[in-house]
Amino acid sequence: MLVGMTYVYTLVDKVEDEFITDLVTYVPILFMVLSIPVMVVGATLLKLKKRRPRKEYF
Repeated sequence: MLVGMTYVYTLVDKVEDEFITDLVTYVPILFMVLSIPVMVVGATLLKLKKRRPRKEYF
């Protein structure tokens, strides 16, 4: 998400001025800022995940 929004932010300059609004300018930055905490929370949840004990079939 972070890499994709960084790429999109570079493309904003190529969009014609009549289509540029404040939303088009600020949404990629907002997503870039918010993707960092999402990645941190996801990594923390993966780290804290408890392993299930292996089942013994015999």
